[in-house]
Amino acid sequence: MVYALSRLAWLAHEMERLHGELARIAAVQERVRVARDVHDLLGLGLSAIALKADLAGALIGRDDTRAAAEIQELGRICAAARADVRLVTGEGARLALADEIVTAKQLLASTGLGVRADTLGGPVPVLADEVLAPVLREAVANILRHSCATVCTIELAADQSKMQLRVSNDGVPQQPAEHDHGSRGHGLANLDARVRAAGGQLTSSIADGRFELIAEIPLPSKQAGAWLAGRRSPFSVRAPGIPAGSP
Repeated sequence: MVYALSRLAWLAHEMERLHGELARIAAVQERVRVARDVHDLLGLGLSAIALKADLAGALIGRDDTRAAAEIQELGRICAAARADVRLVTGEGARLALADEIVTAKQLLASTGLGVRADTLGGPVPVLADEVLAPVLREAVANILRHSCATVCTIELAADQSKMQLRVSNDGVPQQPAEHDHGSRGHGLANLDARVRAAGGQLTSSIADGRFELIAEIPLPSKQAGAWLAGRRSPFSVRAPGIPAGSP
């Protein structure tokens, strides 16, 4: 009985220690999630705000009408960025890949880029929204931050087992051949973690002045089949977007 009581006291102490360790791990995981979401979900909006603010400042006194239009657009982007903060706290609605493609086309075209983007025939599977929408958002933010691109291509394809998002752009200086995870920065590392958590794969490459990012995730056969039923072919057909400056 004495042994049992002493053992019980030790087990109670060990249980308390394990609870504290689990709480510490949960706190670390939440900090990592918040840091990743702040970078991936707010980065595009903040980059767009900085870009539009610089453009509006340069236009004031030279083309006040266009400057006013850019300031109005800046207000819309600020409102969208404020809404994105709710995504980080988990209070907002999840991202939608279809909406992100539309936003990417509008934002890139407004900076003077020609855009070619896939047209979606209907709602995509939930997993694609959760994983590929942040991938597209970060890819567009990187184009605005790090490239001198003139053309960007966004392609979405699917078959009975997987869905693939491919984003590419020109205007990238040639980089050394060693383009591994260690040299890709926090943004691509975050996206790689998201895609791998869904059982997928993220790859990126630079060749001939073009950067290409490919995210591929597996889809449950029922989700893929239901989505493909409304498509014209097993793989989506790219449709040219409207380049900036076109009527």
